[in-house]
Amino acid sequence: MKKSIFALLLACAALPASAGILGQVVNFGYDFVGFVTNDALLVGAGVEITCPAGPFNMCTFLTLPTQTIDAGDESITYLYRGPDDSFSPVVGFSGFDFNGLDAGGNVLGPVILSTNIAGLDASRLAVTASSIRVNMESLAIVDGSTFTVSFGAAPIPEPGTFATIGAAALLALGRRFTRSRSE
Repeated sequence: MKKSIFALLLACAALPASAGILGQVVNFGYDFVGFVTNDALLVGAGVEITCPAGPFNMCTFLTLPTQTIDAGDESITYLYRGPDDSFSPVVGFSGFDFNGLDAGGNVLGPVILSTNIAGLDASRLAVTASSIRVNMESLAIVDGSTFTVSFGAAPIPEPGTFATIGAAALLALGRRFTRSRSE
């Protein structure tokens, strides 16, 4: 029985680890009625984008002081500091597009939205295997308005991983069968 448990633990150790986006290049975009900006940035410690002062394409539309986007290993946070305002009431999409979130061959796991912005809820998110779009159309913002989208990375096992798991399972079953025949 101990050998069976060891084989199972060995198989689990072969599973790929979940990888986040730290150290990866991610595309941070802002889409205003078809006018799309894109900033491809390396995710590291600290804030990735600050508008309007930064040299970022996104700052073309984010002109009120101060708006920041900070990416962590498995989350992206937007923070607004400034006078009361609102995102444009347009027909269509007006908001953020974060893509390239499939670092290390992983797909996005469950996405969780945390916010203090009235009207911003999960129905305003569009999620794919590697991107999150946040529709801010017509939403009012005040000083301190913020949202965070958190996501886990779900690893995609490689074929070799399945072979290792299968071999370990067969080894465990074979030893169990051999032991039961000898008794």
